[in-house]
Amino acid sequence: MADGTPERDAESARRLESGSLPVVADDRLAQLRRTGAFTSQLATSEFATLRAAGFDPVGQVMGTSVYRLGYIPYTCSYGFGLAYGAGGGRGGYRPGSTTSVHGYVQALHRARELALGRLVDECRALGGDGVVGVTAVRLPFPGVSRTFEFSVTGTAVRARGQVRPRHPFTSDLSGQDVASLLRAGYVPTTLAYGISVGVRHDDWRTTRMSGAWAGNVEIPGYTELVNDVRHWARQDFTAAVALSGGENAVLRDTELEIWEQEPSDGHRDHFAIATLVGTGIARFTARPVPPPAPLTILRLDSRPSAARTATTTRGHR
Repeated sequence: MADGTPERDAESARRLESGSLPVVADDRLAQLRRTGAFTSQLATSEFATLRAAGFDPVGQVMGTSVYRLGYIPYTCSYGFGLAYGAGGGRGGYRPGSTTSVHGYVQALHRARELALGRLVDECRALGGDGVVGVTAVRLPFPGVSRTFEFSVTGTAVRARGQVRPRHPFTSDLSGQDVASLLRAGYVPTTLAYGISVGVRHDDWRTTRMSGAWAGNVEIPGYTELVNDVRHWARQDFTAAVALSGGENAVLRDTELEIWEQEPSDGHRDHFAIATLVGTGIARFTARPVPPPAPLTILRLDSRPSAARTATTTRGHR
C-alpha cells in the first residue's frame, strides 16, 4: 500500500476507530523489528545504568491523539451553561463556591488515555516490558478551534531476567531513576495523571475585593478556587495510582491554568485546571536488591610488582 493513498488513509482511520495502531506506526515498528536498530531518548548514562539493572532498551515509542475539547454542558445555580475548552468561550457559574466541571475532566482524561494506550501498544509490539523517560505534551492543533494534540514519547525496555511484568509499565522517571527504584525493590506501575477543572463565579464580594481600589488584601474566592482544584487533582492522582496497583507515587510535575471568561454582561467567571503528573510504584521484593560489586581498582604504577616491593622494602630499612 503506497504512502499517502486514500486506501492507506482509510485503513489508518479504521484501525484508530477499532483501537489499533495506524498503518504508519505498524510500518515503523516492523522496520525496527527487521533491522534490530533502534532510536532512544536515553542519555548514555541512562542506557548503561538500565542495562546494569537488567533491562535492555528496544526502541523509541510514541502515542498521539488529536482531541476536540468542545461544548460541555452542565448546570449550576444560575441555570444551564456551556464550558468551552482551554480558555475560550462561555461558562456557567455558582456564586460563592467552586463547581467541578466533570465533563471537561473526563474529556482530558480520555485524550491522554488514547495517547498513552498507543504508546503501550507500540511497546508490546517491540516485545518491551515497560517505557521509561516518558514525556507528555499538549499543544493547540493549528487552524482548528478548541482542538489539541496530546502526545507521549519514551523508550521501551525489555527485562533480561525470567521475571516479567504482566503488563508494560510506563514512567516519566529517567532511566537512572528507574534503575534506582529496581535496586531498592520497587517497580514502576504507570504514568499517572490527576486532573481537575473548577469554575467560580465572581460574586459581589470577590468583585469588590479584586477591584482597582481594594488595596493589598487576600481574595478568599480565588484562594478557594485554586485550593479546591488542587485538592481534587490530588484525589484524582491518588485514585489513578491505586488503580494501577501502585502503593506509593513519585510526583514529577504540577500545573495550574487559570483564565477569565465573561458569559454575559456584568458577569465574570474564573476557570482553573490543575494537573498532577507522576509515576506510581509498587514493591516487588521483600528486600532491596544488593548494589553491583565494586569495580576493581588498578594501580597506575607501570613498574613490575617485584620492583615496587624492592623499593618499599628499602624504604623501611
